[in-house]
Amino acid sequence: MKENILKNIKKIHFIGIGGSGMYPLAKILKGKGYEVSGSDNYVSDTLEDAIKSGFRIYVEHSENNVKNAELVVYSAAIKEDNPELKFCLKNKIPTLERAKLLGFLMNEYKKMVAVSGTHGKTTTSSMLTQLFIKASLDPTAVIGGKLKILNGNSCLGKTEFAVCEACEYVDTFLNLNPSLGVILNIDEDHLDYFKNLEGLLRSFNKFALKAKDAVIVNSDDENSLRVLNNLEVPVIGYGFEKKPQQQNVSFLENYRATNIVERDGFYSFSVLKDNTKLLEINLKIPGKHNIYNALACVAVSMFYDIDLKSIKEGIESFTGVHRRLEILAKNKGITVMDDFAHHPTEIKATLKTVKKMGFKRIVAIF
Repeated sequence: MKENILKNIKKIHFIGIGGSGMYPLAKILKGKGYEVSGSDNYVSDTLEDAIKSGFRIYVEHSENNVKNAELVVYSAAIKEDNPELKFCLKNKIPTLERAKLLGFLMNEYKKMVAVSGTHGKTTTSSMLTQLFIKASLDPTAVIGGKLKILNGNSCLGKTEFAVCEACEYVDTFLNLNPSLGVILNIDEDHLDYFKNLEGLLRSFNKFALKAKDAVIVNSDDENSLRVLNNLEVPVIGYGFEKKPQQQNVSFLENYRATNIVERDGFYSFSVLKDNTKLLEINLKIPGKHNIYNALACVAVSMFYDIDLKSIKEGIESFTGVHRRLEILAKNKGITVMDDFAHHPTEIKATLKTVKKMGFKRIVAIF
């Protein structure tokens, strides 16, 4: 039944529509012509946007909200005692967990790129979405942060291209069957679910096995190379090193950054493909770690035969995403920045980047 759950219905309700993972899917379904309603506990910026965009919004959870729904979507944050969810289960109204819905929507696209990794997913999927838009590919996208060019964190395109941020938590990304599976890095995280690094690596291996056309991987990241077992599709690598850390991986292609130059925390570099120079890139977002993110976008773009001019323009026009070293204000010589970093590796990268940006005094509030 659930394989065809979206085909013969019209009215869909989202419990917790204000969630960062829920609202993008609600917008895509509304764009596809469904009648979409939603509920949440309080009025947030997201709810205000939903109201302005014509969604039917309830600022409370009540069984009355779902009585006319043909499908009710909920996230992992919704508890079993939620009155709307309880009413659906009692009255046999079909329900669908958010991760399953993401899979149903994204798996429709023949050229769907799923961007995974412990760090950098939102920045890379946002950069890639902007690159695709600049290259006139008109993609559908679901990303984890607000992107200026979208005025939000999702868009509904008209082509077979799609970009999806693929989160590993509770194996969410295993609902996806991407054309290209991108693995940016693997670091110990979400151990409340995975228990240990080995459990995390097993999950990423399952994700890699789901890629239909190729896996694109950071060849400098040892953990990422460890999950490339039993693949039946080609592996494309990218990084700084001439040779990957593990030699048991055979790469179809390898992209590398050379001639790296840093100016006040911002980087320029050359991109080589198997020792042949392709192009020069000048990043408009700070941090050496963003070279890796840009290389991943280059590798994806080259796989789909996007021309070098469009690749360069797409990456260089990207000025960041909400809450990723975002400048909130500049006043009387003080710059206020906001960053989502919460994992120790991310905090270290953020502070390292800010220290190179020419500030005399830095105050970090965590």
